[in-house]
Amino acid sequence: MKKTLLINKETFLDWYFDEDAREEFFRTFDVIDALNSDGVFTITAESILDSCGYIPEHVVEDGQDVELDSSGDVNTTEYDYIKFSN
Repeated sequence: MKKTLLINKETFLDWYFDEDAREEFFRTFDVIDALNSDGVFTITAESILDSCGYIPEHVVEDGQDVELDSSGDVNTTEYDYIKFSN
């Protein structure tokens, strides 16, 4: 049976865009280059989730049993799908 991990989108985005991550985000996704060359920058919440290096337990929807890795984050290798619940 395929396992799906449901993530709370609002909690995830609040966590992802903390003060330190904002600066890194602009570099990682080449925001300034895209704006300079194309005049527009587009990204989806799903693409941010897909590129996230790890998922902390507190962004997982309540009621799910999650297995943690040695760092205390969600062991994402246990899931076939990771997606937003809302």
